[in-house]
Amino acid sequence: MSLAITGEIAEKIRHPYVKLLLKGTEKSRIHCGFDFLWEKDKDRFVSSMQIGQKIKVVGRYNEFFNKKRVLLHSCILIKGL
Repeated sequence: MSLAITGEIAEKIRHPYVKLLLKGTEKSRIHCGFDFLWEKDKDRFVSSMQIGQKIKVVGRYNEFFNKKRVLLHSCILIKGL
């Protein structure tokens, strides 16, 4: 199932793949994983995203994968707000 989420970037993780953690509840965050073929595209994307920036993404969500956190994979940035 695909899910669209709007949120604020709380943390950026670049290695081994790109993951943006969006602010969620007090105990959990929303994990958004992005796939890139080329390192230069990965670097450009990560440097363009800023902590505190609001974004909208759509990604694949599997409710059976992990019930303790929201994990979206194969995310696509819809809009940097």
